[in-house]
This record gives sequence, structure tokens and C-alpha cells, in this order.
Amino acid sequence: MYRKPLLIGLCAILSGTLVNRVSALDVFNYSAATNERFSSGFPSSPVVNSSFFLSGYDLSGIGWTSGNFGITLISPRHFLTAAHVSAGTTVNFFSLGGTVESYAVESTYTILHSGSVSTDLLVGRLTTAISPADQVNYYSTLLLDSVNDYLGLTVAAFGSGQRAGVNTIDTAGTVDMLPFGTPDSTADNVVFFTDYDSVTGQTQGVTGDSGSPSFVAIGGSLALIGTHSAIVDASPDQTIDVLVPAYFSQVNTRLALDGYSFGAFVAIPEPATWVTMGGVIALATACIRRRVNR
Repeated sequence: MYRKPLLIGLCAILSGTLVNRVSALDVFNYSAATNERFSSGFPSSPVVNSSFFLSGYDLSGIGWTSGNFGITLISPRHFLTAAHVSAGTTVNFFSLGGTVESYAVESTYTILHSGSVSTDLLVGRLTTAISPADQVNYYSTLLLDSVNDYLGLTVAAFGSGQRAGVNTIDTAGTVDMLPFGTPDSTADNVVFFTDYDSVTGQTQGVTGDSGSPSFVAIGGSLALIGTHSAIVDASPDQTIDVLVPAYFSQVNTRLALDGYSFGAFVAIPEPATWVTMGGVIALATACIRRRVNR
């Protein structure tokens, strides 16, 4: 699929120029029967695809904005996505009752990596909490002891239009990724990388996929583990996700202001683990591109 880069430049050690925000997800040996959540009608009147490989899970909290960027509900009133959604935006979910439910975004907050350093992870706050009667689910995350414990996990990765496939976490750590196109030698995001191998079902983000989620399966539930942020032009190409569990405390603090909490599987790691683990990942000569049309 053709990718239209918005910003491309020279790459710097420990950083990358970026990036064009992650039109539908690339899937190796793509099959509409397997990789499309909806068989037709998206986004106004989607029809569920019964053969979608994740059809056994509750997907109702995996939503989209009016511009079709992916978002993920984490409480009845809050969602996570990449830092490109603004107040006044409309977000949409396909409920378990088979209807599209739409809500207004009242405010947003960009999660900080440290001090005043922003990440590419945003908490959105709806004008009102979603009623249980609307039948829209929300998701927890997965907290492991260190960033290295996420290596090798199989993830289900979504893209624009609710296409999805699988991949494996290859590398994880801290990077200097911002500002996109002109990184400033300041560590700003804990991320993980997945590469695009010639394996059926493997995914690679493309323009428009920014903010869409990556999940791991925990029993019969899905746990939100990443939001797509960028791509690395390499061999093979790579997709970069912000590692959501790394910012669990900050996200939970925002939700607590409204009386909610961010659910989690397993124990919470020591906060210092995320900041100090392995220093900053060297992107070397790899060029990163941001994944969103503005």
C-alpha cells in the first residue's frame, strides 16, 4: 500500500526523524474474511464479520474518531489514543447491541514522560460517562515487572477501518521520538517495536493507523498494551507503539480525577523500572515516519 509521508528528514543517533502518522493496516497474505472486523458499511453502518479472527472477544470499546483514527476506551468516560485528538471531536463505538454509539470529547490530556516532556499518548475525556445500557466495553492493561518482559509477546494490532492482524514484540525501551521530524535529544517515549516479516497475518502500520491499539489476550479478555505511533523504514519495516503499561500511573491519576481507575492484570512494577531500563534505544540510521494525516 502506498504511504504518503508528511515529514521525512535525516536521522540522528538515538533518535529518528519522523514521521507521518501510522489507509488501512498492511497485513501479509491479507484475507478480508480473517482480518476485517466489519464486512461492509464502515463507518456509518458497519456489518459485523463473523469470521474475523477476534470475533470471540468483546470489541465494542475499540472505536474511531470522526476522522477514522483509532481509539480505545479504558473507562466509561476515558479513552487512549495517539496525541492528535482534540476537544470537540466525535468518537464512535459499535456496541454489543449492534448500533453505532457516538459521544463528544470534552477534553484531552497528553501523558508526560517525565517533568514537562510529552509523550505521544493521550487520554481523552468524554462529556458524559457511557451508560451501561449502551453496551460499550472498556479495557484494562497488562503490567509486567520490566519492559523486557514484554519481548516476544504476541499482539493483535488494529488499524484504521478496524482491520487487524498479529505480530510479535521484538524490541522495547525508551526513545527520543519528539518533536516529529526534529527530535531534540531528550528521551520522551517508552515504546515497543514490531517488524513486518513474511508471515501470514503479520501487520505493518500505514498512514492513518496512528492511535489504533495493540492488545494481548488474557484468557477471554483483551488487554490494551500499545497505541500505534510511528513507522521505521528499515528492512523489514517496523511499527512503533507507545507502551501503555509504562504510563499506567499517569493514566490512572487522570482517571481518578473523575472517580475512575485504569484496570490492570498482574502486579504494578516499580515506577523507576520504566525510566531506567536500558537507557535510550538507538535508532541509528533508521528513519521514522509519523502516522497521521493532519
